[in-house]
Amino acid sequence: MLKSIFLFFFTSVILFALLACEDTKKTSSLACIDPVPDYRSKAWYLEDGTNSVDASVLLSKANGTNVNIALVTDGMDARHCALKDQYDKVNSYNFYTKMANPQLADEYIVRGTAMAGLLVSGFTNKGIQALAPKAKLWVMALKQNITAENIAQAAYPSGLSNATGDAQFNISINSWYDSPKDKSFIIPASSTTANEEAKDWAKNVDRGIGLQNSGKVPKGISYLWFAGDGGDSPQFRDSNLNGYANFYGVMAICAMGGDVKANFSETGSNLFLCAPSFDKAIYTTDVLGSEGLNGDYTNNDFTDRFGDKKYRGDIPTAIAGGVLGLLQSYAKAKASSSTTGWEVPNWWKWRIILAESAKKVDASDSSWVLTRPTYSDPNVKFHHSEKYGFGLISAAKAMQVVDSNAWDANGPTGTATYKIGPAASNLMRDSTGAYSEIQFSSGLSFLLFTEVFVSANMSNVSLTLVSPAGIESHLIPQDSANGVQFVSNTKIRLGSVRDFGSTTGGNYETGKWRLYLKPTNPSDATPDFKEWSLRLVGY
Repeated sequence: MLKSIFLFFFTSVILFALLACEDTKKTSSLACIDPVPDYRSKAWYLEDGTNSVDASVLLSKANGTNVNIALVTDGMDARHCALKDQYDKVNSYNFYTKMANPQLADEYIVRGTAMAGLLVSGFTNKGIQALAPKAKLWVMALKQNITAENIAQAAYPSGLSNATGDAQFNISINSWYDSPKDKSFIIPASSTTANEEAKDWAKNVDRGIGLQNSGKVPKGISYLWFAGDGGDSPQFRDSNLNGYANFYGVMAICAMGGDVKANFSETGSNLFLCAPSFDKAIYTTDVLGSEGLNGDYTNNDFTDRFGDKKYRGDIPTAIAGGVLGLLQSYAKAKASSSTTGWEVPNWWKWRIILAESAKKVDASDSSWVLTRPTYSDPNVKFHHSEKYGFGLISAAKAMQVVDSNAWDANGPTGTATYKIGPAASNLMRDSTGAYSEIQFSSGLSFLLFTEVFVSANMSNVSLTLVSPAGIESHLIPQDSANGVQFVSNTKIRLGSVRDFGSTTGGNYETGKWRLYLKPTNPSDATPDFKEWSLRLVGY
């Protein structure tokens, strides 16, 4: 009997030791290969061209110094030689382990490691040519422990045990939520209904932007979110059906596939900018060891395989965030050497800069429309597409706008705010179909975002907003409406940047806003519509 007990105990100890060794092998201090290869010439997306971000000149003038970028994803390989010195070891946070170290088992950190390599690098003459190489990453390892509290803390980490105070990062790149294919995740505006996880997240984005934080983040945080990868699905192809991507506090990023929209990238009136995707190989950092994208290949520290369907939305989001980080670094250096009081743009000025400087791609596509006047020239209007947003992000053109006098101390000084319009429940008809109308003048001189709140008990109905300027926002287009269910007594939030721009110089502000409702089946009865309202964000 004693012999049996001993054998059982001895076998258990050996088995435990083997398992511990296996776990240690996955997270041990592996070293990069030596010498480190040079893949900088492979960064085609940084060069000047029709489908790249024109960053070569700006990279000669700035390198990401003094910019903090929150990377909210699955973690990062903190052992990697190109990354280990480029993340903030105090303010990074692992929501799974409750520690500052973003390291998890190797198979769980592929996404974040690859995105980090596009953003930062500890090398100057080898490895990957990152977009903002000397920026500091606040790595928020969220994906393995997604809760309402953690989502909110990742957006604005003011209460984490390791935090040094209120959030002081400048940019937040988010890649932790896989959009459900049934698109049931339209976030209700009411905090008493489903999808409670988004309520505190939205409040913390408000705080991070600066609308509700009493100036604790004076310039505000720029939040980036991928528009969605359901563009190649048979239905639900619209980014506006994702309640994170359609929030006013977020810039929704679409993906290019060569000179045109990537087929997987979702459309929407909420789209802000596009960035390159993986139509050509993109080199970046890989998890050390055999659990990364390269598997058991000899050169397993860097990879050109970050284009798998599972990660296809991460590339444009990281590239857009990296360009913005490089621009912010350039602006901070410019401000520090200024003798005239030139100031770094705040979050909404960055949006204007990026929108004015974006490259109009696929110019003959019928989705492009002229919208409202730009800030810098009231005689020029923004161009916007529900496939491409304001266009492809351009570091060179944005740098030119930053250098212009419009962004010095004499530039726009208003405080961003929002105005809530009256609710309307009237339902009328014209030759186009059923619509409801609101007369609303906000008093804002520049619109940044339009939020639409709809209360109804209906399904399979497309929604189109028409502003006083005659600009159409296809909030739920016909090809995405089938299967979209509005639950009774629930108020749904949708968003649009189509009316982004100046409200002066024409019938751009005063007048009537119309919401058109059209069943996907023409024989269906008039939708069971309750009411709707507007919230205009601007200054």
